[in-house]
Amino acid sequence: ERIRDVILLLEVLSVIDQNRCIGFSPDDVWNHSIQGAQLARKIMAKETRCQSTRDAAFTAGLLHDVGKVLLAVNLPGRYAKTLILAKKNKTSLVEEEYKEFDTSHAEIGTHLLESWEIPIRILEAIMWHHTPEQFSSEKLDPGAAVLIANTLVKGDETPSTSDESKTVSPLEFIHETWGETNLETWKDLLD
Repeated sequence: ERIRDVILLLEVLSVIDQNRCIGFSPDDVWNHSIQGAQLARKIMAKETRCQSTRDAAFTAGLLHDVGKVLLAVNLPGRYAKTLILAKKNKTSLVEEEYKEFDTSHAEIGTHLLESWEIPIRILEAIMWHHTPEQFSSEKLDPGAAVLIANTLVKGDETPSTSDESKTVSPLEFIHETWGETNLETWKDLLD
């Protein structure tokens, strides 16, 4: 199944013309996706012996940014503008996506993969990988593993903007929710 997932992502990335969407790099998406998938799987391996849960974290980590690919391929000019604005304004990409498209790459990717009948726990992980408030310390599941992996691989300090009264970076959220010890353990898994 992991080989199938890698082939699926390679197939999606192969249709991209890098020159059409300035600022978008399929290589960067590929590298980030592989690193995120591996880290999400390692995080779940520390939490459970259940192979299917580990595999779900890997698959969700691998596919979590497929919505970016869809935007870059189908709306390259608008997505390039969105990428530029996020960098220029030092805002989260998701925030700029909502301003431009009234949706995010996470939602778009989830809807595509839903039509391919990807399992629900993988879809939920993809849908919420930029929404820390969807997770709690009660249970570390594949979705939380993808959120953590995505944050650590990116070194993401951009505040979450879903609740503007209380902006917290994903890294701060992870620290507050799962604690310093877990955070340091997960950071060590990056090496």
